[in-house]
Amino acid sequence: MSDQGDQKNEGSPSVDANSTKQSLSFEAQHLVTVMVEGKVFKAQKAVLVKDSLYFDRALNGPFREGQTQTIDLEDDVDANDFVFYVEVAYRSYFNEDFKLRKEHLGACFQERLRTVLNLWVLTDRFLNGRLRAIATEGLEWLLRVFDVRNWEFHYKSASTPHQDLLYWITLLQSGFKECLEFDTPLKDKFAEAAAAMPPQLFSELHDTLDPEFRSAVTKKFIKRFEDPKLRRPLVEDESLPAKRKKTN
Repeated sequence: MSDQGDQKNEGSPSVDANSTKQSLSFEAQHLVTVMVEGKVFKAQKAVLVKDSLYFDRALNGPFREGQTQTIDLEDDVDANDFVFYVEVAYRSYFNEDFKLRKEHLGACFQERLRTVLNLWVLTDRFLNGRLRAIATEGLEWLLRVFDVRNWEFHYKSASTPHQDLLYWITLLQSGFKECLEFDTPLKDKFAEAAAAMPPQLFSELHDTLDPEFRSAVTKKFIKRFEDPKLRRPLVEDESLPAKRKKTN
């Protein structure tokens, strides 16, 4: 799904000349070794440990990794995903306001979604709260096109094939399932994006959606139409024993 109006891209790496942080080009570079899927990567230690408790504890602790300045992530981390993690770590090191945008991601929308999700998983594993926030914001930026206005525009547009609408829902459902697989809280964002679809489309697709995704989308969909003025009055919890009346 494309925006009706293209938004300005942000996030190109830069160094603030007035910043007290020095560029790594002028620092004594301390390289560490990280092995992923049998491949050897060299990276600046300052970048890896800056916001990551995992790398900080491993490389600055008393363990073997701290003594050898080498970490073996074995085969449970994809090498390409790790390369992107390090790239984002470098960009954010030099730019405190760095944000993920399409120029940093893949060519197609599906690839961009998968890249951001995989990045989030690694930031969670490496205990990097700052990069996790960057990944979360990047996903929100990607999913911004799935708002009510854009859904309605494409639903009513004769130039948008119906098959495209189905494909977009499939993408959101796939992203939701990946979040379940990795146990990430990002699944709600995919449900919210799908819940912005027109009621007619949701009615048509309701029975074809996976049960967990359908349930999550339905709850978000109901939220769209709830009356904020309608509030149930507070009542005493009937499960609690009634207060005894005072007797004279």
